[in-house]
Amino acid sequence: MAVTDDLPEKNSSILNSIKVQLGIPESHTEFDQMIQLDINTAFDILNQIGVGPKRPFVVESDLDEWDQFICQVNTEMVKRYVAMKVREMFDPPSGAAADALTRQLDEITWRLSVAVHEAEREDDDDDEG
Repeated sequence: MAVTDDLPEKNSSILNSIKVQLGIPESHTEFDQMIQLDINTAFDILNQIGVGPKRPFVVESDLDEWDQFICQVNTEMVKRYVAMKVREMFDPPSGAAADALTRQLDEITWRLSVAVHEAEREDDDDDEG
């Protein structure tokens, strides 16, 4: 299954938007628990690099929406990261596609980390000014 190019809408269900990107219809719920676990793992990883709220965001159902995830950096990049990380865990590609996915995830992780540090630096500048 390929990750689609359709990024989720800002106010859409996190679970359902990730399912669509995995090529799974929203109406198919047999993998929801596994996908939720993978989504929450991606949010835990983001939390460890400083992205998102102080406590890791947890998706508990298809009612949890992207606008509930409070983020100080590029939300679209976060959505892309979560979708790609879930793909890597839920339906990993093989060969060159796996290597490409790993490189893309590494780059997005680095860019998000840089964005967090820049946001922190801006906050420090605002506190001093």
